[in-house]
Amino acid sequence: MVRAALLFVGFIAGGALLFLFDLYEVYSPGLITAMLVAITLAKLTYFVGSILRWIRRSAADDVYRRHLLMFLFLNVLLIISSYAIDYYCLHRIRPESFHLPFGEQDPVGQLLTFFYFSTGRFTTAGGSEVYPTAGLAQGYVVSEILLSYCTTVLIVANISLLQTLLAPAKPPGPPTL
Repeated sequence: MVRAALLFVGFIAGGALLFLFDLYEVYSPGLITAMLVAITLAKLTYFVGSILRWIRRSAADDVYRRHLLMFLFLNVLLIISSYAIDYYCLHRIRPESFHLPFGEQDPVGQLLTFFYFSTGRFTTAGGSEVYPTAGLAQGYVVSEILLSYCTTVLIVANISLLQTLLAPAKPPGPPTL
């Protein structure tokens, strides 16, 4: 669990590092945007893969089964936080990417607004006060919605079925007479 948390934090730190690159204009906005997209694609692959690996392990080991809900909660929290940072970074790199209802705020206010926005997109309960206005931002929102769908509907709602399907194959026992 610690290893997974460190990797998630690493992805979030990667987004924060890109923000610093943009803030201090270390690289061009196009290169920083490409790096942000690459980190997001790696993050998407990792999030889905780690959830499926954890479910597979939980089918075979009671230790993983006992900690499965905590892992899923941590996963959801980190997905929301990670996307909030991604949205914030994208807005800093390309301000035209999102419409913010309150206009320009201080950085902490913007980050909280994007956390609110990310939570709303993940839970599908969010309003339309904040919305993407550029293609790349729309792509990010769609990827978060798809990830939330995979996490909540396909995985959490079907966890026992997935544990059965992903359980390691047991060798056949001796034939009974």
